[in-house]
Amino acid sequence: FYAIAEGNEGLHSQFEVHSLLKKLGLPVSEEKHYCKCHTAKEIFDFANNVLKQREKLSFEIDGIVIKVDDVSTYEK
Repeated sequence: FYAIAEGNEGLHSQFEVHSLLKKLGLPVSEEKHYCKCHTAKEIFDFANNVLKQREKLSFEIDGIVIKVDDVSTYEK
């Protein structure tokens, strides 16, 4: 699970959404498969790291997903 389609009032960040989904026992990405970045350089570093590990992952990926952490900004 990556998101909540409706009813996410009170959740202010994507990290809070992820934590709630995990707390509910739903399957979510492992911590090593995501990170909270603050700069474009951090995003590119993470993407390059994933690219290096891609062939060793236990699942197929097309690439990474970049989300704005602030839910209200993300919804805009």
